[in-house]
Amino acid sequence: MDTNGGCNVLLLCSVISTILLINVTNGLATPSWTERPDGVDGDSKVNATGEVLVLYNGIWGGVCGTNWDDVEAKVACTEAGFQNGKAYVTNFYDQATPAWVYEADCSGSEQELKECDLTRKVGGNRACPDRLGAMAYCYNDTDAIDYSLVGTGSNYGIVQVTRDGKTGYICGIGNLNNGEAGTVCRTLGFTDGDNYHTSVTTTYHEWWRGFFNCYQAPPFLHVCKGPDWEYITPSDSFATQECRLNTLSVYCYGTLRLHTKFANSSGVLLKRENRNYYAFCSDGFNMNSANAVCKDLGFIKARLILPASVYNTGYSVRFFNLECSVGATSMKQCTSVYNSSTTCHGGAAAVACDDGKSPIKDNLIEIAIDGTVQVSKNGIWGNINAYKWDNVEAQVLCKEKGFETGEMKQSIYSNKPRWMFDVDCQGDEDSIFSCPYKDLPDNATASFSGNARVFCYNRSDVNEYRLENGDRGRLIRNKDGQEGYACDFIRFYDQEATVVCKTLGYNRGERLESPSLPEGTKWWGVQLSCFYGSSTIESCKGSDWLYSYDRSLNYTSPEFDKCRNTSYAISVSCYGQVRLHDDSDNIGIALVRTGNNDMRAICADGFDLTDGDVACREIGYSGIRHVVAASTFSHLNYSILSYNFECVGGETSLLNCSYTNQTSCASRNYATIECVPNTTPSPTRRSTYPVSSNSPNYSKSTSNSNLSGSTSKPMSGNNTDSTDGISNTKGSTSKPTPGGPNNSTENNNNAGSINNHAVLRFWMFVGSLVVVLSSQI
Repeated sequence: MDTNGGCNVLLLCSVISTILLINVTNGLATPSWTERPDGVDGDSKVNATGEVLVLYNGIWGGVCGTNWDDVEAKVACTEAGFQNGKAYVTNFYDQATPAWVYEADCSGSEQELKECDLTRKVGGNRACPDRLGAMAYCYNDTDAIDYSLVGTGSNYGIVQVTRDGKTGYICGIGNLNNGEAGTVCRTLGFTDGDNYHTSVTTTYHEWWRGFFNCYQAPPFLHVCKGPDWEYITPSDSFATQECRLNTLSVYCYGTLRLHTKFANSSGVLLKRENRNYYAFCSDGFNMNSANAVCKDLGFIKARLILPASVYNTGYSVRFFNLECSVGATSMKQCTSVYNSSTTCHGGAAAVACDDGKSPIKDNLIEIAIDGTVQVSKNGIWGNINAYKWDNVEAQVLCKEKGFETGEMKQSIYSNKPRWMFDVDCQGDEDSIFSCPYKDLPDNATASFSGNARVFCYNRSDVNEYRLENGDRGRLIRNKDGQEGYACDFIRFYDQEATVVCKTLGYNRGERLESPSLPEGTKWWGVQLSCFYGSSTIESCKGSDWLYSYDRSLNYTSPEFDKCRNTSYAISVSCYGQVRLHDDSDNIGIALVRTGNNDMRAICADGFDLTDGDVACREIGYSGIRHVVAASTFSHLNYSILSYNFECVGGETSLLNCSYTNQTSCASRNYATIECVPNTTPSPTRRSTYPVSSNSPNYSKSTSNSNLSGSTSKPMSGNNTDSTDGISNTKGSTSKPTPGGPNNSTENNNNAGSINNHAVLRFWMFVGSLVVVLSSQI
């Protein structure tokens, strides 16, 4: 055997040994614990990622993050040869590394971590509290980077950094969020912080630009950066313009704060403990304690104690028995008990502090830019809880604000107090405050976190829309003489298609695939997110309409690149309660939408030319040609609606005809019709929100008819339609996500197939390698 052959044998054996040693789990190799590094039991080190490791039984393992702070971190860093250290924690990711130490308790005088009081973990498993591991950032005094805030407040402003003798604001590549803000605030000696949007008006400034991702709450911003920072000077005009739009500014908090952001003077009282904020129990909370709280937060005094139930914060109550000395001006003069197991009967303590400003008058109404309804009470702006909120309440409020009509928008969460619950208008009230409502929530509404939103409008404000081909095709928008195809920047789904069709005066609609349009096409772009209560395009908007090649903007947004993709173009097929099973043809089975939101075939028994003519005209044709043999589409599978319609010929809708409800369809055949196409193109439908010459008049009705189009208001979240009742229904409350639940089975199957194929290809490769190497031996 020659030398080369020997090498190949060794290589072959190495490959086979490696294969046998790999523990394949979903295609991943699990590392071994068998490393035997230099050192003795109890030694510690800080690895390149900052994880603190200790050596036991010849194996390096982790330290749990329980009560891990700067004292322990500095000891670990001293042992590693550094002058200073800062503590932080992270989730355990490396499941192959044991955790040897449950808790470390150092005094600060130790030179090595093993000199501290260490609570060992038996067995080295990873069952640390909250699965947190100890981390340390080690540095020397010469490595220090100086952080400061530029602004009028001592605890908020633009973040400025000095390093390598150069000073500049912090500029982010990508989004800057609360993770980065909290990191800077902790560096400056505060407890936590929020991103505080502040615009930089001057272009003549320097920036330190970098990519930051501070999800692990490290002690310094430069610990969570990506590639090294880049220094930006005013001579780089493009980078300077970008940095002006993405400069890090923060608002910092101390150990004590209110749950509402920034300098808000009212909210739930919170205190920091074990890296988290927790609430105080309101049991026994009095004005003396409230005054101490407000003065400690920098306010003049407490105005009033607020009911805990008006907020829905989600903060756990862990502080009890707050007692302050008479006339206390600081929480240092108060005592409380921290306990995670005691029951709080009154909920979280909330307070309104006196900030020196005149309180807002009560019973005022404002509509925020996103449609959120704001009402004033106790001198504070708050919201209306959206439980039971629908178009009836929305219209009352919009008319009160001077609009002709309005409708509800999907509710959102806010950290403001909720002043009105279970609002239940009848439709004829002149003010939302005239409607019955509750001041405090009951069991049904206490956990409902959504706040009421509205879209108010006048008919004269309506934008014009039309479809390319009568009741189907791409949507075209024309505003102020600028016409273009409509595009949804998020993605366009059937849920939005129905709202588009309702805007145009139809009852329902579906997304329609249309060929992509060439470059140079003019577009109107918007972000749409519709829900079950939406009936107009404008009420679904998540952004303003943007026109490509807008003369006033003098640029084309890159968002319009999506519009040529058929998933983003707004293209629909619209229909009413009645349609043909194939809406691309004038012949087909007559279908009716039922109360369950299903399309069901009309029974052929007794269905005649008069009934068919009404159906054809309702669909949009000029009339009926003839009733087609019921067996024409018998191969299709539809549920049958067992109604015997008896139209007289003048009805505008099949649902206006009298009918009898049969127990079953004796023939089991579908009513099939051929309609006469229009000889002239369908007139352009124009939106009037809705198209009717009169704005919708929502009101509570006692009608029980399923075919009358009653606007009787169901309880929120319930459907009052009968199995065969024909009326509008409330559908999905959220926009579907690509690759969502409907694709889960397919995705799982594909995932399994991919894993199997990957393993098969791996072993085929190994086999080929063995054959090749064997042939050379």
